[in-house]
Amino acid sequence: MKFFVYGTLKTGECRESVFSSYCKSGDYTVKPARIRAELYDLGYYPAILEGNNIVRGEMVTIEDPEDYKVLLDRIDAIEGYSEHSDHNLYNRKKVTVFSDGEEHEAWAYFYANSNRLTEADRMTEEEWTTCTKEYEGARG
Repeated sequence: MKFFVYGTLKTGECRESVFSSYCKSGDYTVKPARIRAELYDLGYYPAILEGNNIVRGEMVTIEDPEDYKVLLDRIDAIEGYSEHSDHNLYNRKKVTVFSDGEEHEAWAYFYANSNRLTEADRMTEEEWTTCTKEYEGARG
């Protein structure tokens, strides 16, 4: 039960505490990882679309099934995703993740409104950072 995170849920970012707060067993691991996609900078958070560039992030593995269910629901809410909605901010999809020299399958969240993205938003870097100070200040 794995997630690929590339933005505000990564270690050192403004929502990193989601995993420690909602994983009651504490039984999860975080490892550097990458996927093939296109990375966009939307200001306070990033977005990915399907593509062939490298996007660096983290693979989070949840061992406890109850923790996984709770985290899946919480992250779906953060990402504006509902399985039965046509008006999602992000869509959850299975992706191939590369970590520790191996391939894994994990959930990742892809931006649902690709028509809103421009070439100017596309990042040439492989990794998005950081929302921490700006986001915290904007939340008040």
